[in-house]
Amino acid sequence: MVTDPTLFRRRPGDPPPVWGQVPPRNPNFVGRTELLRALDERLGRGTTAVLPHSLQGMGGVGKTQLALEYVYRSRHKYELVWWVPADTTAQIQQSLIDLAARLGLDTGGGEAAVAVRAALEALRSGRPYSNWLLVYDNAGEPADLRGFLPVDGSGRVLVTSRESAWRTSPDSALEVNVFERAESIELLRRRGPASLTDDEADQIAEKLGDLPLAIEQTAVWLYETLMPVPEWLGVFEQKATELLSSVRPSADYPHSVAATMNMSLDRLRDTNPAALQLLRVCAFLAPKPIPRRLFYGARNIEAPQELTEVLADPIKLGRALRAIDKYALVRMDHRTESFQLHRLVQQTLKLPLGPDERDTLEHCAHMLLANLDPGDPAAAQEWPRYAELLPHVRASDMVNCYDDWARQLVTNEIAFLTHWGGYEEGLELAEYTVSYWREHLGPDHSQTLRAMLAYAHILRQLGRFRDAYDQCSEVLDILTATRGPDDEETLDARSRFTWDLRNIGELQRALEVGREVYEKYQRLFGPDDLLTIGAAHLHAVGLRHTGYFLRALEIDSEVYRRRSEMLGSEHPFTLGSRHARAIDLMEAGRYRDAMAEMEEIDHLIARTAAENSPGRLAALRTLATLRRRNGMPQEALRLSEAAWRMSLDRNGPEAHDTVCSAACHALSLRAVDDMEAAVKLAEEVGQSYLAIFGPDHSHTASASVNLAVALRMTGRSAEALTMDEAAFEVLVDRLGHDHPSTIACAVNLASDEFATGQVDAALERDAATVERCRSIFRPAHPLTLAARRNLVLDRRAKGEKGTEAELADVVRGYAEVFGPEHPATISAERGTRANCDIFLTAL
Repeated sequence: MVTDPTLFRRRPGDPPPVWGQVPPRNPNFVGRTELLRALDERLGRGTTAVLPHSLQGMGGVGKTQLALEYVYRSRHKYELVWWVPADTTAQIQQSLIDLAARLGLDTGGGEAAVAVRAALEALRSGRPYSNWLLVYDNAGEPADLRGFLPVDGSGRVLVTSRESAWRTSPDSALEVNVFERAESIELLRRRGPASLTDDEADQIAEKLGDLPLAIEQTAVWLYETLMPVPEWLGVFEQKATELLSSVRPSADYPHSVAATMNMSLDRLRDTNPAALQLLRVCAFLAPKPIPRRLFYGARNIEAPQELTEVLADPIKLGRALRAIDKYALVRMDHRTESFQLHRLVQQTLKLPLGPDERDTLEHCAHMLLANLDPGDPAAAQEWPRYAELLPHVRASDMVNCYDDWARQLVTNEIAFLTHWGGYEEGLELAEYTVSYWREHLGPDHSQTLRAMLAYAHILRQLGRFRDAYDQCSEVLDILTATRGPDDEETLDARSRFTWDLRNIGELQRALEVGREVYEKYQRLFGPDDLLTIGAAHLHAVGLRHTGYFLRALEIDSEVYRRRSEMLGSEHPFTLGSRHARAIDLMEAGRYRDAMAEMEEIDHLIARTAAENSPGRLAALRTLATLRRRNGMPQEALRLSEAAWRMSLDRNGPEAHDTVCSAACHALSLRAVDDMEAAVKLAEEVGQSYLAIFGPDHSHTASASVNLAVALRMTGRSAEALTMDEAAFEVLVDRLGHDHPSTIACAVNLASDEFATGQVDAALERDAATVERCRSIFRPAHPLTLAARRNLVLDRRAKGEKGTEAELADVVRGYAEVFGPEHPATISAERGTRANCDIFLTAL
């Protein structure tokens, strides 16, 4: 139900229940009566209102101020008003994260993608507020807001932008032009000296072209200097002539702005030169809020002499900031302890600078930013700080700074965007950084290599596994050649490389590299070092994926013990090791022990992490698999569906984590005989794995094995046979004949052959599989029991004698392992063939 904002009974001026990030109101706002009326009318009838610039992108006409005035005049009509700085994706994302937190939504432990989706869904659904207004200020192209705008819902969206692409229709766009002459005169009289006449104000407005930004600058300048208007007109002509004859502003920058601002800057140079230097440094930052704390603790920053003295003295710093504010050169926000320069002010400040002075001031800006680096991009509590710094890092082109601390901040911003979920923006920054540093620092420079590793990590998150492999492989080759195989950074790169090897299907090689790294860490740092323990954990991952579950179980048990002692039982690393241990138990066939372990793990994770955190989703998948394998299909279905739905919401349908959850849920659907849904979802999983890994990866083949069972159970045995034959070839090639996944495929392939009338082929394959299971697993392992069971049924079909006694022995084995009431035991008693599934998880 759409709520009419006029029905709210708050009085004009009353703030809404949720009022967030709205800049202070401009007490000197004048005019714009018709635009405000039109805007109110359009928003009142539910039309998205867009305020693009109408003069080919020229700034300074007051789009933001118009939107701000509307917000303050109409705030009583809304339950929620939220201001979104829209210059960059990171700013938009952080603003929506803040909105989610303000609404008390479950944000997945601070994960960016989850928080953004939660905020947008709350707006769409109208819970808890149905009548809302979002203002996206200074947006770029419409495509830049894709994924960050509410879809449907009963609220309103207002966008300010210089881009003409927002002018999609007359009903959705309002052109914001320069002032009407009467508005210019009103602002000049309000902010200028009391002696200013209407005629003088008219002459000034004519010279300035009625541009609001220039009008305000001139009014303040006249008030502070008390210069007579005729004299001002002469000085203005002189400044305009100087600009036109020397440095030409950009095409979207009227010379009237440059002339009026240079008059103010000349005045500032005479009264407080240090304040002018501070302002010039800020010209190299983004036209976004600049935190005052950027200048705190910056006593040792390289800077011009006047600025060095200001940075060393908080009293002088305060005076400088007040002087800047006095001439209306910045907009102060005392609530957030920040100030902001208009982009035209920044251009004016840069115009007269020579190359050397530009370099000096830009480097000072870089060092101020580096000084504010939190130093831990993986820590969720530091993400707002990194989001705040990011637009300034990019605007100042910090990539070209020669200082290592500044370069480290760039690399940390890439890492932050990866952890935060800003993959596309992180990818863009990483690609530019790596390209620039490779050319200017060299491919073997330490900062280049660190940026390449950060780049590889973001590529992994985007599913570009081969590109990640190439990046990490190149870094590893360079580090090995220049620093040696035992260098700490070399070992770190080799550890990361194991993920890339597994992602491209090289599981055996990943195992060898992981073992080598682990042994070197043991030798260099000792068994109790956290780096060694981390390497042991990664080695166990390699063992598990290559089928050495018992050895992985030994290592994971020891790592779990050590991490419990050193980090505590509820630390994420400790819980990760315990989870790995439970998977080892499951794959070793100890389903009951594994389920008891996972129940405790899930309880701890649920208590310490968000419901849809990656660790919780992984735990739900494992627990659902164990419930199903322990004969509790309905409970498994409930858990797997929860994991799948939450992963869809958190990551989207194409993410590997979501595909893993879908694979788990498809098996649960099959277990409760919802075969149509099971086949449909398993087919989608197969296509997703094909797109992620390609046709020759073990995960793609394993997904086919799981799908083939459902196909055979719905009468599509010939399709199942073809699918399992192809999967078997891939699994043998990638994992070998003795890997549990290959053996599971062999068991199912024999059943396909049996179902298509090839009983002799099934008998031969099952007999070989039983012998292989006996040489690898214990007699009570589920795979051994499945192979024996199917072999007995093959022989019975051939009319051999003594099969009933053998089948009874197999049933007793099932009863001992699973219990007499387990579905597998019951189906064995009925003479039904066994099916095997493969547990799919992240590599």
